[in-house]
Amino acid sequence: VCGELRVLQKDNDLTYSVEIEVMRSGVNRNNWDYRNIKEFAWTFCGCPILTAYVGSKIGDGHNMDRKIDADGNEYYSTMSPYAERIVGCIGDKEEDIRVEEKDGQEWIIARGKLWRFYHKELVDKIASQGRMSVSAETEVFEGEKNGNTDVYTNWRGLGVTILGDDVAPAI
Repeated sequence: VCGELRVLQKDNDLTYSVEIEVMRSGVNRNNWDYRNIKEFAWTFCGCPILTAYVGSKIGDGHNMDRKIDADGNEYYSTMSPYAERIVGCIGDKEEDIRVEEKDGQEWIIARGKLWRFYHKELVDKIASQGRMSVSAETEVFEGEKNGNTDVYTNWRGLGVTILGDDVAPAI
């Protein structure tokens, strides 16, 4: 029930092609229910693939800091040494994103590239294991509470984070 990234092929010494099960419909482990999967799947086109390195550990969570700018606006910063960094990109063509039904759920499936030249340890780890868990990053514009569940009806994709082996995916 969780998303994952799989290596499709080594393109050359610089990149690997990957396929990502980004997220699915239905209630996830965070009690979030993303609706309108088919309508908003395309918003992941061109989005970054990210991961965090904590020491020599490859992959962690959604590592970023909340900060306040000079105008008093809150934002997320990725300046810290443990923050996520961009390690690849989801393709920006329509055919790079599709929605598939699997086990009664709608899944957003994306194709993209990982940059092996800059992230050799990460890409080699994924290639040797065959896959790693991921979590979608989204921005929610509209939703409502339904009991203990947050139902999101208007949202967009911001990116996909490759998680550490010890981090449980929610989506």
